[in-house]
Amino acid sequence: MVFLRNLLLFAIIAGVIFIIARTLGSDESTDQASLFLQKLQDGDAAQIVPQFGENTCHCQPRGGYLAYLKYESGEQDNLAFLLGHPFSFGEFVVKSVPTISKYKGGDAGFEKPESVEIDTPISMDKGYSPYFLPMDMAFGYPMKKTDFDAFCKDPSPDFARALSVRLRPTLASGLVAKAAPPEKDKRPEFSADLYKELLPPEETRYLKPTDAAEIVDNDGKTQPAASFQKDLPRLKRAVLRLYIGRRGELKRWAVKKVRLKDPVFQLADGKELVLETPSELLVDPVSPLKGASHQEDTENESAPPQ
Repeated sequence: MVFLRNLLLFAIIAGVIFIIARTLGSDESTDQASLFLQKLQDGDAAQIVPQFGENTCHCQPRGGYLAYLKYESGEQDNLAFLLGHPFSFGEFVVKSVPTISKYKGGDAGFEKPESVEIDTPISMDKGYSPYFLPMDMAFGYPMKKTDFDAFCKDPSPDFARALSVRLRPTLASGLVAKAAPPEKDKRPEFSADLYKELLPPEETRYLKPTDAAEIVDNDGKTQPAASFQKDLPRLKRAVLRLYIGRRGELKRWAVKKVRLKDPVFQLADGKELVLETPSELLVDPVSPLKGASHQEDTENESAPPQ
C-alpha cells in the first residue's frame, strides 16, 4: 500500500513538472518574431544575436549570426539596412514546414524539432526609406552615368540578387567597414584563389560589398555616388520572411534566417514599382526536405536555443 501511494505521488509530481516545463516552452512562434523585430528596430546587436538559433544542424554563417547585421560580411540575407532604423511591421502569416529529424529513426514526442515560415509586411513609413543600389555600385565598381540612369528608370532586372545588401541608409563613405585581410589557410587545398577556381567570374565579382562606388560621367570624370542619390529608387515596403524553429516543444523558438521579398520601390518620378520575388528563392534555407543527413548528436552544438 505504501509503495502504491509513493508511486502515485511520484507520478503526480512528474506530471506537474512536465506541465510546467511544457508551459515554459509553449511560447508562440509569432512572439519570437515580434521580439526579434523590436530588437532589430532598437539596433542593439548584442540583444539581437541571442534571438538567432538552429533546430537541426550547424548552420551559422561564417563569423556567427552577427554576420547578418553587417554589410561587410557579404551575407546575402542581410539585415543591416534595418538595424536601428524605424519601420512598421504588420500581421503575421504563419506556415508550418516539414523539418528533418535530429536523430535517425525519428524523434520522440516533445523532442521533435519544429519549423515555421512567418511572413510580415514591413513599411518604411516613419521617415526612413533606404536607397536601392545597382549591383556594381554596391560592390565597389564605378559605373557609367548612362548605365546608372538606366538602372534608376528600371531597377527590376535581377533585382532579387543581393537585394538586402544593396539597400543602404546612406551613400556616404564609411557605412561599410573594410574587411580585414583573411588569415592565410595552411591547408593547400584552400588557396587564396579558391573562389575564383570554383565559381564563374560573374559570381566572384559580387562577393564583397563596399561603400557606394563612384559614377563616371560623360566626360570621363568620376563623381561620388552621393551626388546622384536623389535619382535612386527608394524602398517603400516589402515582405519580411522569418524562418523560425525550435528543437522541441520544451525549447524556445529562435530565428534561423530572415529573407526580404516582394519589394515595392518608389522611383525618382514618384511612381511605384511593385516586384515579386521568384518562389524558388524562398525555400527554407535551413531545413531541406531532400538529401539532408540526420544529425546523430545535437547536444554539443555551440549555440543551441534553450
